[in-house]
Amino acid sequence: MKDDVRAFLQRHGDLFAALPGWTVRLLFFKRTGALGESFHEAFRAELASPLSPSVLGELRWYFEQCRQAGRSRASLPSDARFRRIQQAFDAPRYRVLYRRWLADGDAALEVVGSGAIGEKLECGAGRLECVVLPHSYRHLTPLVNVRRHRRKLRKRPRGWTRPFASARSAHRTEDLNRSGLG
Repeated sequence: MKDDVRAFLQRHGDLFAALPGWTVRLLFFKRTGALGESFHEAFRAELASPLSPSVLGELRWYFEQCRQAGRSRASLPSDARFRRIQQAFDAPRYRVLYRRWLADGDAALEVVGSGAIGEKLECGAGRLECVVLPHSYRHLTPLVNVRRHRRKLRKRPRGWTRPFASARSAHRTEDLNRSGLG
């Protein structure tokens, strides 16, 4: 499973736990339809299999060690505990979770420690559906070129906002009001 999907599931875990019912629908092209089962397995691993409090404690300690080493540009600890935990958490799930933990703190760990999502999957209130599209839809690819869009966003300087956006929207609103459509 790609890290983008893992990040999506982790970011929305709080929402899934809070909602009384939900369905996540993943769409696949015919040539990739066989991936559906691996997504089901990864979905259950990401959200439906909560980590025990002791594992969460070890994970928090490991994340803190990694963050401290990154801040001070020091090397990672080399003791036996760190190496054992590093091997245990050397998986995409934890790498994505670490990035989220850096941004959100311990709140990121609450979702992976809760059994609420697993319970919803068990009783049918939460569902993951993998649908294989009957047609190619390749002719629509130029309309949604994600790679090109991401490159454009990266080129903009940090903190960039659209200049005069509020003035343009105010003029549009005035134009609509004058035409009787607003």
